[in-house]
Amino acid sequence: MSVIFLILMLANPGSSIYLKKVDRIKIDGIEDAAWFLADSAFVESMSEPYYGEKATYIAKVKALQDKNNLYFLFRIEYDSIKPDTRLSGRPDRVDVYLDPLFSKIEAYWFSVTLANERDDGLITGDGENFDISWDGVWDSKAKVFKRDGKYIAVVEIRIPFKTLKFKRDISTWGINFRVSYETLGEEDWWILPPENTNVKVSEFGLLKNVKPGEGGMGIELYPVLLTKKVYSTYLGLDKYSVKTGLDLKYKKGSFSLSTTLFPDFAEIEADPYTMTLGRTEIYYSEKRPFFLEGREIFVPSMSLFNPVQVFYSRRIGKKFTDVAGEVPVILGIKAINKGKRDQFGALGVLTGRLEGTYDTAHYTIWNAWGARHTLGNNSDIGIIGAYKRDIENDSAFYAVSIDGTARKRRSSLSWQLVLNKSDSGAFGMAFQAGGIKYIKRWYFIGFEGDMVSSRFNVSPVGYTTLFPGHKGITILLGKYGMGKFGSSLRTYSGNISGILYKDPEDPQESYGAQANLSAQFQRPLRMGFYLNGGFHREFTKDTLERPYFTRFGSLFMWMRIKSTGVHFSTNWAYSWNYLRGYRAKSIYTKAGIHFPLFTRLEGEYSISAWSEYRPDGSYRGSTLSGVAEFTYHFTPFMELSVQNNHVITHDTVFEPQFARLSVYYSWEIKPKSRLYLVINRLFRKNGTQWESPEFLYAFKVRYLFLI
Repeated sequence: MSVIFLILMLANPGSSIYLKKVDRIKIDGIEDAAWFLADSAFVESMSEPYYGEKATYIAKVKALQDKNNLYFLFRIEYDSIKPDTRLSGRPDRVDVYLDPLFSKIEAYWFSVTLANERDDGLITGDGENFDISWDGVWDSKAKVFKRDGKYIAVVEIRIPFKTLKFKRDISTWGINFRVSYETLGEEDWWILPPENTNVKVSEFGLLKNVKPGEGGMGIELYPVLLTKKVYSTYLGLDKYSVKTGLDLKYKKGSFSLSTTLFPDFAEIEADPYTMTLGRTEIYYSEKRPFFLEGREIFVPSMSLFNPVQVFYSRRIGKKFTDVAGEVPVILGIKAINKGKRDQFGALGVLTGRLEGTYDTAHYTIWNAWGARHTLGNNSDIGIIGAYKRDIENDSAFYAVSIDGTARKRRSSLSWQLVLNKSDSGAFGMAFQAGGIKYIKRWYFIGFEGDMVSSRFNVSPVGYTTLFPGHKGITILLGKYGMGKFGSSLRTYSGNISGILYKDPEDPQESYGAQANLSAQFQRPLRMGFYLNGGFHREFTKDTLERPYFTRFGSLFMWMRIKSTGVHFSTNWAYSWNYLRGYRAKSIYTKAGIHFPLFTRLEGEYSISAWSEYRPDGSYRGSTLSGVAEFTYHFTPFMELSVQNNHVITHDTVFEPQFARLSVYYSWEIKPKSRLYLVINRLFRKNGTQWESPEFLYAFKVRYLFLI
């Protein structure tokens, strides 16, 4: 038996960890005696800045388990220079990636800095998609100390089995480790992913002999208390309210059932002001806990193009633009089950009635469901459906998406078919596909194409950048490369592409071409740029008889100077201005800086400017939106942020329009238990005077009880 074990180890050296069981370990950043029993791995293969080279520092990782938890310990031996441990700085970071279902396509991500700040997320599509909205219950402790003239960092992590979806009969899990050294601009791995990829779940190492157990009944109870004062001169509101809500979740192994009752999601983090001059609707990310849980099942598993989202959860409980408030969510239920090859999810939500100045929301039932199956090693196919019924008008709308992705190392091929139908009998369809194939080592070819029917529409329940009747295809050829060891160049990439497309109102096809070039440098500063330019022949409302050529170009640059980050981008275009209804030049510019002030205080400022021109080329005006934010970190889990979002217009002079002041206090009492204090106040310019026509004060507690 020992001979067989030795042969297996020699055939696959260093790619597996054997898990031993111990009594409960105290998470204190100290390497207790129990850790000397643990199997070890070494994070020593560099991905950035020089792929495949030896790591500057070798990080040793150990793994253990007790009945209810997984434990990991990172030990990094530095030299005589102390690593950054400021809460306002950019501390070094350790990451654990876990694939409990051994799916080879989906994994959890857990990250801890040397300041003991925690992040987590969910990786889908074999590393193509990264969702940081997933929130788990886990614990960590980081310590940095000096011994014999050298600094040593120890990070301990405890991950309860309760926070993961797993199957008891699967005792081998996928696993990988990464360590990021911020001051060096270096990233190192235990199992090095392929070149030009971030994470590759299908090529993880193995965590063997996992024997998960779960204590208790698997019930998570979240009582929610919200006190809120809302004032608005627009609507004649001046009211104070106290509301309670309840979130309940039952979890066992790979199955979970979640409910939410009378929630008030209270938009305590307002979306910054933005605008668009194009045809596409502005997309807003989801922030509400109930809709974030298991959201990966309700979105296509691909990233080669912009897939249609037949379920866009921001449609539910939307906020009216006339400050009437948010459409009330009365009840929500969600069930999710995941296996090694298959996963399924379904949700149902009931929203209430809300009357505003310009809009009215009726009692409505929302449903969504999704199922996905893994094919081969890391390919998949899935189906997603969304359904909306207006109870008062007795009208309905539904949409269905079928998608799939075939993957092999860095190459992949994806497709999606979407169908929609409403009570009026309108039936729509859209199909799109895209792929990328690496030729030899550095060169690649790719394509994207779509075909959309004239009645295609998913807006009642979903979100898309496709337009009815559009047909198009793009072909590209490119090269990716990496600098040699010790050179200032880190990576570079370039491609050229050609496009052929047609909209239904166009008398003939249009065409275009564009080119992209990007590079990253390690010395003398950590910096990079992305340059894009091209042209399209186009027909628009005033040019159906005679097409014109749109021209566009963009530049994005970033730079790191110690712990200070700077970025700048500009996008120039001569095209149709959909906000004004004419063809003209426009320029969008954005710049920002993030900087530490003291050990616990950091600042950030960014500004966006939309500059418009008239058809004759004369300057029409600009809209500027700036966001200034200062954050003080009391601890890694308690912070106070003050933010000001100010909007200014310019034609001949700069004229302030309005500003929103937000004060946000957050305390993570324990994992997934938070206390919030919020002040959100709007100031608007009225002639020469400033007035405050709208404000919100809120106190919110969301506390987790495990049963």
